[in-house]
Amino acid sequence: MNTNTSRLIKGIRDPRAGVYYIKSRIKGEWYKYIYSRRASRFSCGRNFRVRDRFLVWGPGRCELGDDVIVEGGPFKINTLYTYTEQAVIRVGSHTFLNGVRIGCRRSVEIGKWCIFADARITDNDAHSVYPDRWDPDTPVDTRPVVIEDNVWVCLAAIILKGVKIGFNSVVAAGAVVTNDVPPNCVVAGNPARIVKRFTPDEIKRGELLFERYGSRYSY
Repeated sequence: MNTNTSRLIKGIRDPRAGVYYIKSRIKGEWYKYIYSRRASRFSCGRNFRVRDRFLVWGPGRCELGDDVIVEGGPFKINTLYTYTEQAVIRVGSHTFLNGVRIGCRRSVEIGKWCIFADARITDNDAHSVYPDRWDPDTPVDTRPVVIEDNVWVCLAAIILKGVKIGFNSVVAAGAVVTNDVPPNCVVAGNPARIVKRFTPDEIKRGELLFERYGSRYSY
């Protein structure tokens, strides 16, 4: 059974879910139309769905994969900001954005099947940390951010410049991530530290789930 047929059956069984799906697809197509013309450096894959506000701003590039879902819940807005022409924000297929705000001067790479709540991600300091920060020629520290597949970033978490988060990992609510996070673990606190490592059985259950979805990871 293909994905579209499965969605049709679900819509018949649950009309409210069907109406929501149709509305979010229409809104997704509308945003694709608007941003592809207002900002020629915006691109988005198939089945883009948007429920609440979605803001793309700046001179850089924003690239979204297939089946990306944008919601806002109580946060209402997701924002992708680029501050330079060289900046690139990439969001992998099947990723769920629910109130995330991303600021990018160089590169923010997000993998597939990720989940984001009301989180903040930045690859730069925005201003110099030194006392001469008002001088426009003072350099701003900028380092790429990489978030691998199947990462969950929870409510009010902050991911700072130069961080790489490994696949399957979870950033707990309110965590401030300043260093790399290895795969298959949970980090929490400020600064974030590992509070749990997933067992082989837990990792295997995740692999089986994605095999059922027809999507395998290269572990």
